[in-house]
Amino acid sequence: MVQDAQKPLSPTDPEVLKQVSPGIWATYQYKDKDGNPLGLKLASGQHFSFEGREYLKEPLEITCCEKVAMKATGGGFSECAIVRTLHGMRYGRYPQGVGYYFPTDDDMQDYVKSRFNPVIANNHAAIGKYFKTGGKATDSASIKRIFDSNLYMRGATLKPGEDDGARKSTKTSGIQLDRAVLDEVDQMEAEVIAKIRGRMANACVDGIKGFYEFEFIGNPSDEDRGVDLLWQGSDKRYWFRQCSCGGLTCAEIEFINDPEKTVGFYHDRSERERTHQPLGYIRCVKCGKPVGTRNGKWIAEVPSVKTRIGYNWSHLTSEYQDPARILRDYRKPPENNLGDVMRLDLGLAYSSQDEKLRKDNVYACCGNQGIAESHSGPCAMGVDNDDGKHVVIGGRTGNDRYELFKPVRCDDFKGVYDLVRRFGVKSAVVDCRPNKDSAEQFAKACRAIGCRVYLCEYTESILQDAVFNEDTGIVKVYRTGIFDATHRLFVENHILLPRICAVIKEYALQCCNCVKSKEKNKKTGQIVFRYKKTGRENDHYRNATNYFLLAAKRIARVKSPYNTLQDSKDCITEYTIV
Repeated sequence: MVQDAQKPLSPTDPEVLKQVSPGIWATYQYKDKDGNPLGLKLASGQHFSFEGREYLKEPLEITCCEKVAMKATGGGFSECAIVRTLHGMRYGRYPQGVGYYFPTDDDMQDYVKSRFNPVIANNHAAIGKYFKTGGKATDSASIKRIFDSNLYMRGATLKPGEDDGARKSTKTSGIQLDRAVLDEVDQMEAEVIAKIRGRMANACVDGIKGFYEFEFIGNPSDEDRGVDLLWQGSDKRYWFRQCSCGGLTCAEIEFINDPEKTVGFYHDRSERERTHQPLGYIRCVKCGKPVGTRNGKWIAEVPSVKTRIGYNWSHLTSEYQDPARILRDYRKPPENNLGDVMRLDLGLAYSSQDEKLRKDNVYACCGNQGIAESHSGPCAMGVDNDDGKHVVIGGRTGNDRYELFKPVRCDDFKGVYDLVRRFGVKSAVVDCRPNKDSAEQFAKACRAIGCRVYLCEYTESILQDAVFNEDTGIVKVYRTGIFDATHRLFVENHILLPRICAVIKEYALQCCNCVKSKEKNKKTGQIVFRYKKTGRENDHYRNATNYFLLAAKRIARVKSPYNTLQDSKDCITEYTIV
């Protein structure tokens, strides 16, 4: 399903080639006074051109089911998505319609006013005369009809479902699509992608049933999340410059490996500074001489991946940016903010040690002891109450010191009840949702054998730490605060884990599968921090560890289980509702 974008179409008959090539269509719309072709007029009033942006030809022309661009700011990838969308609608490529999604409705309206509407208005012959208004035709910020196809412009915010059910959005339902573009995908929730994908079940692009176009564009934020996670599942294409000596150089790869060797400096720096010209250049890996961006090609790092094409682009491949400035900021980040340099200049996801746990942090807490099968107590327990119950059992061994005896997944609360008996659990905290009824039954059964169980509700109130209500059996805790607390447990080595094994590897993976992100309320300007799930795995064990920490603060200190092991045959395993 992927055409060879490396073979440009010969513009011998532009009027014919325009129908099959969005690149030729976009660059042959007008003529200057000398008869030379000019491209579409963009929102800025400038004509679309590949000059100086040769790297955009393939992303615009290539045909594939899924495409992702993980990029630094600017670069022109969003303009290419607009061009491809409008070209396809003009020539009937997307009969069901195209969905354009933005993080919020406000983002969508700003984008339509500043980017889409001006392009339509500036290009009457190419687009505007096919834009239908009046009667049953639509012309609003959220939906437009171009030729015989609808263009849906939507915000991608999900709303809570009824009775704590699946989250939903009316903006992703009720329509069928052949193409979907998610711009600034890092600011969207992961569930949005699945919901939009469901809108393309009947896609039929170019008359091919089941063929669709899904395009993701984004400036990366955190590692293993959003556009970075999508990029990891692609064939990972980089722009390689072709030097006259025959050498192929990828500035993005070489810079990360050896920044000083990658960036060269012109000798007459004072003259360069006086004329405001770039002070630095990218060295050819073969001859060391300056090599420009215009003569090059995209090469896939993982060509075996056929389901998603991925592009990584940075300011190192921009004629408008100075590599010397990028190197300086990388070595001495402005305001000591390396994250902005990595994300905005280099187009790479970045999470600091304070924002995301690494598996090495978790493994550093491992001892030599195995996973215990029982304990005399008093132990604490945390339970993530999903369809499967992820359980963390341990004890408090000192002042803000803990030991984890057993992480385990149980099919239901009967299995969890058995663990309460075998480990002498006296304090437990269980996720209140989504299975609140069964959690309440479990709490009632445990109370009869001397174990106090609290149901936990996360809150977003920064003023509320952990508040235990003895009457209702509910504990409310500031979500970001308790994630911060377990983050410190691992980083400061205040929790002892069993030795590394398959179970501990899975535990570590899930504990590291979230990241602390900074968000700004666009209306109030308030800055808030929230932990978000990353990666393809779940974060059940991290939540269970949060609940364990809450429960452990309410029990006495415990000894190592290896001097107090019980014989499991003495344990009562019957689970009844009292």
